[in-house]
Amino acid sequence: MLPHHYVICDDKDGHPRSGHWWRERFKKAMESAVFDREGRNLRPHSFRHTLNSVLRGAGADPARLRESLGWSGESVQDRYTHWHPEHFEEQRRLMDEIFD
Repeated sequence: MLPHHYVICDDKDGHPRSGHWWRERFKKAMESAVFDREGRNLRPHSFRHTLNSVLRGAGADPARLRESLGWSGESVQDRYTHWHPEHFEEQRRLMDEIFD
């Protein structure tokens, strides 16, 4: 993959950000949000499930999400998708329309 294909990259050379860069920014973000990062054992990877679920619930293309999050197939992605009641609101609305 060429450096200019990265979504988040170094402004100077276009290469991907280092693990150190991500860890430092994650630590600062957790401190700003007043999350107990250490007590809850939160790591950047912790939010992968949330990101997938939120974006899928908002209608993002599952195939593109799989590609960007590095999952090999739908079954793997489905294990990382955690649906909440609000994700089913559209189905509830459709059922109300059908049976009203």
